[in-house]
Amino acid sequence: MEDPNINKALQDRRYLINNQASLWGQLTLNQAHAATTLTQFGYDLAFLRNQNTIKTAFMTSGSNYATINIEGGIDTSPDNNIR
Repeated sequence: MEDPNINKALQDRRYLINNQASLWGQLTLNQAHAATTLTQFGYDLAFLRNQNTIKTAFMTSGSNYATINIEGGIDTSPDNNIR
């Protein structure tokens, strides 16, 4: 008999991989370049926040996070609240 928790974990992982590809596809060219740079320092693309048509990328590394604005500017000490 299969453990339902293992099955759920595998489904969540597949969703995360598909979601990651989707997120990368939504970045501007400047954001994608900046995000690629941050991945070299251990950051992962976590989510995008759209506020008033302004798209901000959020990347995490452990308990740290960084944001990337639409022009590709990186902020490793952002003032944003994450829920």
